[in-house]
Amino acid sequence: EAYEAYGDYETMMELLQSMICHVSEKVLGTLVIEQKDEEGNVTKTIDLTPDWRRAKYKDLIREKAGDDWFDLTPEQRRSRAIDDLKIEVDPEEEDFEVT
Repeated sequence: EAYEAYGDYETMMELLQSMICHVSEKVLGTLVIEQKDEEGNVTKTIDLTPDWRRAKYKDLIREKAGDDWFDLTPEQRRSRAIDDLKIEVDPEEEDFEVT
């Protein structure tokens, strides 16, 4: 967690972006991180180079889950998350917990 007196959400986004980039450069020596499998093959590349995209949480959900996600019932959300989005959902989770 991080806070800044008199800062708003935009100030906090800038602060966290700066902190994460600083740590990545100091610890890894780069802003481009490669995820590798057991054989050493790159499976994913994460580029932390600023400026990061700014988006609302709901818009990000809609991009991946569909424009109608927030109109679905909790049961329909669970079904889509498991069947269409291939998300592992704990059977113990209540339907309303699946965002």
